[in-house]
Amino acid sequence: MTETGVSSADDYAIELKEMAGADREFEGNNTKAYANGLIPMSTKQARLHSPEDIDFFGITFSDYGSFGLNIQPVTVGTDYNVKLYSAEDRLILDFTTQGSARRYEEISLWPGNYYVKVTGTHEGDYTLMYEGEGSALKELVKLAIVEAPTRIDVGNATT
Repeated sequence: MTETGVSSADDYAIELKEMAGADREFEGNNTKAYANGLIPMSTKQARLHSPEDIDFFGITFSDYGSFGLNIQPVTVGTDYNVKLYSAEDRLILDFTTQGSARRYEEISLWPGNYYVKVTGTHEGDYTLMYEGEGSALKELVKLAIVEAPTRIDVGNATT
């Protein structure tokens, strides 16, 4: 009996493509360094995987403008706490949802980078919609591994 499978020595490629019609949170956004960008007027679908999970989202303002944030709990029984921080970690806005009720808060912001931090009492799904003049701080557009080298030594890079 012969078995077939994939060996780690086999060549492979990984390609990520944008999904049309869905703006989903990319996990690994537990710190400001990996914050997901918030696109104005686009509903971001997100999930907290445990009460200890933290989600960060980033926006940037080039001019003084309004910032409105709408959070809609999807999972019943989870309350979500939302905090807005400046890039210097100054707390600007702090509010919590109650039950499955939608919550909307609005504030004006000076030029700069800002971070939305979402935590919850339990694991659960929620959506965020951002309204305002800012734009997404950063977005993953494409990640591709075209050709994997046979070996990369610690401390070295490949081109």
